[in-house]
Amino acid sequence: VIKPEGNKRVDSGAILRKIQTKVGDIYDPKQLREDLKSIFAMGYFNDVQIVVNNSARGKIVTFRVVEKPIISQIIIEGQKEFKEEEILAVIDVKKYHILNPNQVNQSSQAIKAMYDAKGFYNSTVTSDISYPTEAGAVVTFTIDEGKKIYIEEIQFEGNEHFDKDDLIAEIETGEKTWWLTWLTEEGLLDMDKILLDVDRIAAFYHNHGFLDAKVAEPVVTQEEDKIFLKFIIEEGARYRVGTVDFEGDLLLSRKELAKLVSVRKEPYLSRQILREDIRAIQDAYSARGYAFASIRPRTEKSREGNRIDINFQIAKNDLVYIDRITIKGNTRTRDNVIRRELRIVEGGKFDSAALRQSNKALQRLGFFEEVSITPEPTSDPTRMNIVVSVKEKPTGRFSIGVGYSTTDNLILSGEISENNFPGRGDTLSFSADISGSSQKFNLAYTNPRLNDSMLSWGVDIFSTEREYDDYDRENKGFGFRIGYPIYEKWYLYGNYSLTNTELSKISANASWIIKNSADIELSSAVEISLVRDTR
Repeated sequence: VIKPEGNKRVDSGAILRKIQTKVGDIYDPKQLREDLKSIFAMGYFNDVQIVVNNSARGKIVTFRVVEKPIISQIIIEGQKEFKEEEILAVIDVKKYHILNPNQVNQSSQAIKAMYDAKGFYNSTVTSDISYPTEAGAVVTFTIDEGKKIYIEEIQFEGNEHFDKDDLIAEIETGEKTWWLTWLTEEGLLDMDKILLDVDRIAAFYHNHGFLDAKVAEPVVTQEEDKIFLKFIIEEGARYRVGTVDFEGDLLLSRKELAKLVSVRKEPYLSRQILREDIRAIQDAYSARGYAFASIRPRTEKSREGNRIDINFQIAKNDLVYIDRITIKGNTRTRDNVIRRELRIVEGGKFDSAALRQSNKALQRLGFFEEVSITPEPTSDPTRMNIVVSVKEKPTGRFSIGVGYSTTDNLILSGEISENNFPGRGDTLSFSADISGSSQKFNLAYTNPRLNDSMLSWGVDIFSTEREYDDYDRENKGFGFRIGYPIYEKWYLYGNYSLTNTELSKISANASWIIKNSADIELSSAVEISLVRDTR
């Protein structure tokens, strides 16, 4: 039997999980001592002892513990920059939890880091544990904030080819400026940011031909309330691009592959451009179904001058097909509305270019705030699942307006529309304009993909009335629209409308054209248009 004893607040299961000795094991005092150390290292006990008793069934091992007191109060003293609630939020020590001195020390460091991030680098944080009553321990954090310290000057050493302004533009750390620091805290010393700046400077050199450039750990010196920061740079040799060649599985000709490579056009070798060229070649192979094509540039120093010869080693690997396409996040839009916009199909070849086109097509719908299309590998290296994730947004619109003109006097207008009705991607809208001398109503419906085909159609029902000086006119009718893509981004649209027109209250002084038009009630029109969608 193995059991803990004396624990009132610490769960027995938590203690047993620290014990490596198990019931049925051979009695091993050495391993039991290691178990004792593990329990003590939990930080919740002032004392841990092992008591071993014999029984008919074997040894009974009891880990007798004396728990530390609970924390009855946490006191923060000396803080001005932060509220007490902000400090309590970053520390591990919590009221009514068991006292753990290690957590107290870690909390002091967390508070110090909090002040460092705000520029208080001379701040100090001390902790104290007292036991004023038997109710528990009181933990006190005493803070001496000091003053904010800013970077007075950033220096660079070893930079022969680029001046200070060039390098300052590449880093996020800045110097103290009287007109900006008070507003944005520019010039604060942030070591995490500075270490990232070391990588930024190195990357800048690597992208300008200095492939061997190194940047040492920055030197920070303090003089009174001023900080001086120095970056030490070893530039090394500067390289241009030598020969560029391709080997391996060449699905494209060397001439076609060379068109995808931009690094050779650069005056000096750039690692960033080289990475972009690798992605361009991978994308070309991925568009042909080879989703896992491997492109490895082998670089060698040329025998002549400071030049680097580049040989792209290409392995196309397996041809990948799309297994399943899963759609997530569409609580209102139907699956088929999303699927019909995809340029990929289940069972078809993987095509990265088609994935990008599908993403753009879904965004053009205007139904979603976010669209992401993510390939997911399967257990079969020749199969890939595609997950289409969308976040829907409101697609309805309601507007109302008031205007005034000398002709119509007061004008009231309104429109209500739904661009995804009813989750099928259809558009339904109703608009009205009413004034002292006219009124206009229009009801429109559009189905952009009839039965998920490329054919679109729509219908409009309209009614207009208007009062003129010599007559009144009333138009009622409907229109029918169709559209179809004929080539890439070119679309052919046709529209037929039928209108019934009635003229009334014709005055004797009206034009003879108006009088003759009174007998013409029905009119129809056909319109054909060719449109190029450049989206």
